[in-house]
Amino acid sequence: MGNKELAMFNGIGFHTWQVKLKGHLMRKGLWSIITTDAQNLTAQQIRERQAKDEKALGILITSVADDIIHHLDEATSAKQAWETLERTFGAKSKHSKISLKMQLYGLAMYENETLSSLVNRLKSLCTQLSYIECHIDDDDKVAVLLKALPSTYDNIVTILKEKEPIPTLESVINSLQEDHNNKHPHNETNASKALYVSSSKHTKACKHCGKYNHLSSECYKIKKCVKCGNWGIHLNFVPKAMAAMATTAARRLPSKVNVSTMCKVKVMIVMMKIKELTPTMMK
Repeated sequence: MGNKELAMFNGIGFHTWQVKLKGHLMRKGLWSIITTDAQNLTAQQIRERQAKDEKALGILITSVADDIIHHLDEATSAKQAWETLERTFGAKSKHSKISLKMQLYGLAMYENETLSSLVNRLKSLCTQLSYIECHIDDDDKVAVLLKALPSTYDNIVTILKEKEPIPTLESVINSLQEDHNNKHPHNETNASKALYVSSSKHTKACKHCGKYNHLSSECYKIKKCVKCGNWGIHLNFVPKAMAAMATTAARRLPSKVNVSTMCKVKVMIVMMKIKELTPTMMK
């Protein structure tokens, strides 16, 4: 059973897991077992160290996946187990450095990709490299980001390249975002309006009927039915499927029922359905 406070190591992301395990052992007061040797200890100190060593080794063994644990079959101490894992998987992490660097320095914006998505990919690669002790300077991050942009950003890229001193990554990101917003001011506005209209249909009650499934301007109470001519009887404000359901149910009425009554029955059926669905929509 794995350690609930620590993610199970499955062979991927060794350095990240190693750092977390180090912190876990430090919090338990067991990290010194990994970093120090038993020298000139009294019998009591040896017993205490042995107890700590067993605890630390137990944490190590229960923090690796089943297909990894065989690497620790011969480990008799926490320090030996730690060094075995570091020797086995630390080397693999170093090899991944080349692959990550190739991805970083070959970074390019995809077609239709947003600036924020590109920045997230850049930061993710830099974070992964930092996990294997490969630090990328802020200047290099700026260079990678500017190189990854398409020709539509040429003007702002030229301006940023010539700035002295070299701007920070965050200031470059802000400048690029501002430039993009100036070129496409309607995108954000339209998106905001669409979001407001969509959400307001479910969060604000209609001032005419008190329901939440439509805007006040779409309320049936201010609509005139095209079939019977009465006000407040209108099925156009509801989904077609619901209107069809109401029509099917109303057909069971006697054939002598007039058009006005038929329309009212349909609306009653729809309103009952809306009342049934409203609690679900508001969750």
